[in-house]
Formats: sequence, structure tokens, C-alpha cells
Amino acid sequence: MIWRNLMVAMVEGLQPYRGRLPAVVADSLDVASDYWRCGRGRPEDLLGAKIECWTYLAERGSSLQVGDDEARLTRAVLCTLEPSSDAEAASDLAEWFQIMLASLE
Repeated sequence: MIWRNLMVAMVEGLQPYRGRLPAVVADSLDVASDYWRCGRGRPEDLLGAKIECWTYLAERGSSLQVGDDEARLTRAVLCTLEPSSDAEAASDLAEWFQIMLASLE
């Protein structure tokens, strides 16, 4: 339950940035929203969206860098695409998510 609540909070926290997301990343956020907020979809859908985001980052040369807002927002969306984990991972993921959003310009 903690994991789902965290994912819902992160999905909702990303909504104000929706207009700044590249299309593929916005689509991935929709997948996360459907899964976490609406109970639609499967864990495999999250994985597919995760692959799309990483492919986007790799194509723009940002797979190892968080140097601009698009890369930071994409990484924040990636946080919402993890199907499950434990409390320690939830804490780490929440911290990373917060760092990505706090560093936006």
C-alpha cells in the first residue's frame, strides 16, 4: 500500500509539468496514471513505458546525464514506472524524485 500511495503522489505531483514533457514521456506518464490512479493496465505496461523513456533519453544523449529539465522530468516520470519494491527503495525513489523536481529551472 505504501508503494501505491507513493506512486499516486508522484503521478499527481507531475501533472503541473505535463505541458513541459516530450510526447513520449507524457504518454508514459499516462500509462503510470492509468495503472496507479485508475487500476488499469498491467506491470508489463509500466515496463514498456519505462523502455520508451530510456530510449528517448538515449536518443538525445541524456541517458547518463541530468543536465537539463527534459532529462530531469523524464527521470521523474521514470520513478512512477516501477511496479513494486520495498520500503527502503520507496524512500530512495521518493528522494530521487524530489531532487529531480527541485532542480528544475
